Amino acid sequence: YNSNMAYQRSMQDLVNAKTLAAVPASPGGDTYHYYNYGDPSGGDGGATFYSALEQHSSQGAGGSGSVNSSGNAIVSTQPSGIPTIAITSPASGVTLTRGQTAQLSWTASGTATQSFDVTFKPSWAMACADIGSCQQPATVAVVTNYSGTSYSWTATAPQDGTYSFNVCFSGSTTCGTVSNISITTSCPAGYQPNGNGGCEGVPAITASSIPSTVQAGQSTNFSWTAYDLDGDQLYFYFNWGEGAGWGYDSSGGTWQAPVGVTEQRGIGAVFTRAHTFSNPGTYTVQIQVQDYHGGSVVQSYTVNVISCPSGQTPNNSGVCVSPTLTVSSISGQVELQGFVGTGTTPPHTRSVVFVATDNTGANANVLKTWTVPLTNSSGDTFNFTLTDVPGNTAALSAKTDWTLRKKLPVTFANNQAAVNFTGTSMLLGGDLDGSNVIDNADYTILQNNWATNNAVADITGDGFVALSDYNLMRINFGATGDPQ
Repeated sequence: YNSNMAYQRSMQDLVNAKTLAAVPASPGGDTYHYYNYGDPSGGDGGATFYSALEQHSSQGAGGSGSVNSSGNAIVSTQPSGIPTIAITSPASGVTLTRGQTAQLSWTASGTATQSFDVTFKPSWAMACADIGSCQQPATVAVVTNYSGTSYSWTATAPQDGTYSFNVCFSGSTTCGTVSNISITTSCPAGYQPNGNGGCEGVPAITASSIPSTVQAGQSTNFSWTAYDLDGDQLYFYFNWGEGAGWGYDSSGGTWQAPVGVTEQRGIGAVFTRAHTFSNPGTYTVQIQVQDYHGGSVVQSYTVNVISCPSGQTPNNSGVCVSPTLTVSSISGQVELQGFVGTGTTPPHTRSVVFVATDNTGANANVLKTWTVPLTNSSGDTFNFTLTDVPGNTAALSAKTDWTLRKKLPVTFANNQAAVNFTGTSMLLGGDLDGSNVIDNADYTILQNNWATNNAVADITGDGFVALSDYNLMRINFGATGDPQ
């Protein structure tokens, strides 16, 4: 550089660091070349400088640099002729599956003799500061003294993880490196990598008994059936969604083994846990089943917690009921549209099916069913009485083999209830196939029995399939009955 001060400062720095022997402050002249064989990114002291007049003049020229504010020379470019290696494949970030063939490729320059050593090493390091000396993950040789610049390698590794690859000139520390290469194991369905190149079974939850609605403050049992394809011992954690997080299956997290660990894999183990929710609300209950290898599965369930009055409990529809209470009866009347009854056997009779449910909607649970033969002296209306009615009955429906179903709400007073299927709540005639819809299928039955005394199509009960039956079907055609 055109700076004697820069030369003197840089040479003196090297002398002080014992990198060079003492040299004259300036051999004279204005232009000198400095060569960098180290890493210039470290600043003033990060490289080794040589004078072109004294050392390594045969290595070529071409180094360049600058002078900083302190007058120190900073070398920023290596001279030509320095050996280098650059890995071109695989790229950083690539994931390789065990057994997969990967092509390792690189370029090299700066030396006529080119044989290479290829190695890979785990990217992680053990923390040894607190435990004294320990052995770090070893470097594994892929190929040594290799003369080409491309090598076909079958992916393998001591364990799954992230690795770096190095390609070095044989016997030299001059290398090229690519990092962040992941090596994983591919496993069939129901299995997961065990981290050491193999596969292990993952637990599965095959059945569960989870109430959708429970009473606040009342202990409720929850149960699950789980198994492991390897027949491993299983245990489980639970999270009730109340903010307390995950807990063990029992005190101390006791292991529980599946039934038939070896001979009957897949039968599984049944886990049961009782829990009491303190406050009403909607909770997400999570269950994690885990084997001792670390394989696990998590399932989530929604549980509604409600608060019912004393003596009542919630049903699956979230309604508070008294399941042990029975009332003496439900009484009322049933009106059958257009019924005459003179042709029935015995005369003036019809069988009606009554169904008690726990709510008035389509998703109701059936509590009890009665099939009651009703008789009157004349007309289309019958009296009925039902006994031993469940106390949590919220609705009652009625249907015959010739009518649509009608469903009405039930309200008890002093263990008695009155329900009347009359007037606008009468049972509409025309459903002959039991589908609870009056449609072409019913018309076909009517047509096939026209002008006969077949009871299957005798809607009015007058003993003959004729115009009166047709007219009832025509009036109600397309109508649909209430859900059970």
